[in-house]
Amino acid sequence: MLGLIAFMRACVSLVFCIFILIYVVKFLKRLERTTVVAGRLFLAAKKLHMVNVAMLIGLILVHVFTVTLLVENYVVREIGRYFVSLSLPFFLYAVHELYEVVR
Repeated sequence: MLGLIAFMRACVSLVFCIFILIYVVKFLKRLERTTVVAGRLFLAAKKLHMVNVAMLIGLILVHVFTVTLLVENYVVREIGRYFVSLSLPFFLYAVHELYEVVR
């Protein structure tokens, strides 16, 4: 049963990572127009604040994972893996909103 749950978590994480990769590539393609991007970033301060908050929450969740790796207990390490899986939607939201600003 635990193996099935881990497999499902890995599949969902893979889907999130693929979407994050797609949005990062789209975002980097849009950065070729530097003057347009700089102007849009300046005008979308509220959206950028939400991007920063989402990235901060994602980074805190990843940091919790790195702390749980120091513990020898299997259950604590498994909880840390769930925290990493939980951070992926925050990163996807942040990258998507950042792409929407520069689009």
